[in-house]
Amino acid sequence: MIGAPIVQLISSLKNSERPHDLLLEIKSALHVMKKTEVKRQLNSQSQQLTTIVDYLIQSVSEEEKRICISILNVCVHALDPDVIYTSFETFFVRGLDSNDENINTLTLEAINVASSSVRHIPSILSNPDLTSALITNTRKELAVSKVACSTLKKLILQAADQDLGVNDQIKTALRRCSDTDVTKLRIYELLVQICVQSPKAFDMLSEWEMFDVMVSESVTDDILVQLNTLFVLGELASCEHGFNFLCKKGVFDKLADVLDNINENPMKGLLLPGLFKFFGGVCFLKPTEMITKHPAFMKCLFEELNTSDSVTIETLGFICRSSAVKLSMNEKSEFRRTALPLLSSMCKSPDTVKRCLGFSSLRQMFSCSDERSGRMSAILQNWWNALDLPFESIVEMLSQPFEDIKIEIHGLISALSWMQWAVDLMRNCGGFIEYILGRQTNLGRGTVLSKYDTVCVLADSPVVRQTFGDPIYVKLQTYKSCGPYYSIPDVQVAVERS
Repeated sequence: MIGAPIVQLISSLKNSERPHDLLLEIKSALHVMKKTEVKRQLNSQSQQLTTIVDYLIQSVSEEEKRICISILNVCVHALDPDVIYTSFETFFVRGLDSNDENINTLTLEAINVASSSVRHIPSILSNPDLTSALITNTRKELAVSKVACSTLKKLILQAADQDLGVNDQIKTALRRCSDTDVTKLRIYELLVQICVQSPKAFDMLSEWEMFDVMVSESVTDDILVQLNTLFVLGELASCEHGFNFLCKKGVFDKLADVLDNINENPMKGLLLPGLFKFFGGVCFLKPTEMITKHPAFMKCLFEELNTSDSVTIETLGFICRSSAVKLSMNEKSEFRRTALPLLSSMCKSPDTVKRCLGFSSLRQMFSCSDERSGRMSAILQNWWNALDLPFESIVEMLSQPFEDIKIEIHGLISALSWMQWAVDLMRNCGGFIEYILGRQTNLGRGTVLSKYDTVCVLADSPVVRQTFGDPIYVKLQTYKSCGPYYSIPDVQVAVERS
């Protein structure tokens, strides 16, 4: 039957005396076909797909199971949602209950595709056996759990869009699956991702008791549960309705109290980095609210700068990407007295890890995507002068064999490129333009690409063109157009003497 249509091959499977060979032939035929051709031949033949599903159920041989799964995987990603739903409907629960992770994943993918047709959402969500089996898959190994959570997320978002709601049976199954710290975190992450993506879904779910449990665990005595919860709540705070919800529940006030008393907490070393990441993420998004209403965060942050803790330094750099935070920091004497001298010393440190962290924080602090004004330029110039970090010493570091540091310095140069005072420093620094335009061959891939990104930023900067002049501007544009790996060919001319 070599070369026979795929429908004919599948039809002959039931009565075949050599089913193994025929399955291999079907698999080979499908894997060389384009998706459009698979769809053309099988979209109107859902019963043929059901034949393969039935054969998968009946297979005893592990090899035949793998072949069936391979065949069905191709079909699931090629055929219409209605075809997949019709072919797999009676197999959904059995496939999810299987002990074979590959069958679990195949079934989840089939449900995912079927749910793309909104008319199947009610029947899927109203089937208690199916939803229970689907939720149980969130407890399995990570590869299966990720697909299960993704499928559940899609179903609930679709239900919210159609105003279908989520029945109590689903909520009960989710709560029952949250009986270990690992699975509870997975459910928290799932719910938060759904709520961040859809205000309608948030309105539908936020009154559910699991959200109250989640909020309460942000101040629990179990440090690991608390840290995991802070991570999830930080994501919830990234959307307006989530931020307002946490304000209403008093989460920020409670955590600010924890910060106020952090020195008395025996778990300070573990808890403080999690609190800084939580407040840092929220402060970047809502700087005014965090800085004015919760001063404990900034107070604690400046106190911990003296320890040179990496999370503290990273948090400072991260929040300073916001122009509103820059303006606030400029009013704080602690920033000039503590933060800037510390970053300067880190950038000069013989410890390459500290140096890299220092330049990384400076890169973020001098980045300014939301407000490029004369006032902001003047503030950043004052900060730069307070750093006491000669630009010549920075360029000199670019000749040293520390790839991570070079990458951060490239990023810092890019961040500075829109300000006249900074470009003047570049112009007056011997060796800077030679380094930028040079095609060094001893750089790692990451350094080559980061340098190319910097060249592109400089080439697109009106300030750079005005300051360096058209000859340098043309060379920067040439570098940009040739790409990161271009090199001038070494042409040798041979002369043949007569």
